[in-house]
Amino acid sequence: MGTITVRLAKWAIKASAGTRFAGTGCGFGADEVQLASTAPDERYRQALLEAEDAGRFLEMFGGIPLKGQRVLDFGCGYGGKTVEYARQAAFAAGIEPFPIMISLAREYGKWAHSSNVLFEVCPQDRIPFEDDSFDVVLSHDVLEHVDDPKVSLEEIHRVLKPGGKAYLVFPVYLGAMSHHLDYVSKFPGLHWFFSADTLVAAVNDMHRSDIPEQPAPKKRWWGDTKVLPMLNGLSGPEFRQIASSMFIVERLDQNLIGAGGSSLAAKLFYWLASKPLSLSRGVARDLVTSNICAILRKG
Repeated sequence: MGTITVRLAKWAIKASAGTRFAGTGCGFGADEVQLASTAPDERYRQALLEAEDAGRFLEMFGGIPLKGQRVLDFGCGYGGKTVEYARQAAFAAGIEPFPIMISLAREYGKWAHSSNVLFEVCPQDRIPFEDDSFDVVLSHDVLEHVDDPKVSLEEIHRVLKPGGKAYLVFPVYLGAMSHHLDYVSKFPGLHWFFSADTLVAAVNDMHRSDIPEQPAPKKRWWGDTKVLPMLNGLSGPEFRQIASSMFIVERLDQNLIGAGGSSLAAKLFYWLASKPLSLSRGVARDLVTSNICAILRKG
């Protein structure tokens, strides 16, 4: 694809190199070196990083009481957070749709001597547990990736016990820092200026040996426009509508990027983003959202 827009996107990506917006390089899953290694710090490197992040996630809610609870880690990655939750809970289960991740998570759980943890492969449309199985569901940076967030929330609701709670943190698609292109560029809002097709074509046209060929974009979760690979395009207003139709919403914070900023321009922009600007209100707020932090209770 040699269009002008693709060339412009490539230029924007390359221009971020050497700046604080430089890409981090390929970080896609387990590689052959890792899978061949028997050294724990190499073989379980993602899980160990996740374990360090577990406390930060729990503190987003001021701490979550897990003692004596049955916990589901929805989108457990390589198992690092799940094992940390299991240290506090009566039982913890982790689910992922990718068998290689579950395989490594199981290995990590055994290596970490965690006897009250279970990892299961999970299809996109069904959590592999019975109704009313869990007191708590935890999910960190996952809901933006699922095929259909409505189906995923329905499944979370199904497996929660009555009165059980889901603690969810995830970015919205239009957030300035939410394009998930960090492997090539952290420049804010790239997906505002270029279509998903253009950005994927630009990345693939760079022919970087450290980045695998990116798949073609698909339409967002309810099929109106295309979004970047591995994302579903979920917006803040859509999540609010879905969540409130199923759960008792105990907390739903749409945290803003740099919301503590002291500049007059920043305060003005955040104030405008929170005002009722007709149909643009949700879009305006999404643009400056870092993540949504929600507590949903099953009635």
